[in-house]
Amino acid sequence: MEQFLSGLCPCLSKLFDGWAADAQKRQDKAMMVAGTVCTKKSSRFGFGSRSDKVTVRLSAQSETVLQWQRAAADEEAGGGGEAAWTDIDLTDVKIVDKRGETGLALVSRRGDLLLEVDMDSGTGGGGGGSSGAAAAQRDAWHAALTDLTEDLRRNPQRAEASRSVAERVKEAALKQKHFAQRSIELQAAKRDAEARKARFMAEAGGLKYTAMAMANRS
Repeated sequence: MEQFLSGLCPCLSKLFDGWAADAQKRQDKAMMVAGTVCTKKSSRFGFGSRSDKVTVRLSAQSETVLQWQRAAADEEAGGGGEAAWTDIDLTDVKIVDKRGETGLALVSRRGDLLLEVDMDSGTGGGGGGSSGAAAAQRDAWHAALTDLTEDLRRNPQRAEASRSVAERVKEAALKQKHFAQRSIELQAAKRDAEARKARFMAEAGGLKYTAMAMANRS
């Protein structure tokens, strides 16, 4: 019995470790999909620097895509509408780097800086947190992104499967948009046809009465 239990313990330990790792991955993914508010650093036309409030999140449709969106208040035009999301292909990320106390940077395989941000707080939603909370938030995102990018490199099939799901979602959205546009065009064509018919009937009726009037005069 002792030998059986001693042989069973390592197996159970590996099993529990696997469950814990899977649970951590699910927790990390949920955190990244929910997103966080950061301060994005960038150069302006190659000169100087600027900082923008942005939301960073993992795409809910594809775990190979990290997205960021500038806050409307920081738009060049002064707001007035939701800014577009910018996509980053995580399969192209070589380094997830900690910078300073609260900074995080993504560097591509070619050495290009894809994204550099400072975490604003320890919560998922915004600023006002302590530097300790911001550092903890940065560390959580660093660990999660490092684990995900390494996993995508080790398992290219996982990346392809995630891409195919995202492509199907995008294709379905494009088809829906196409059919909606086609429906609008058909309705517009129908209205134009009815308007032309109404004008023709009005003109035909006018000619009829004109002909009758001329016949009566003769």
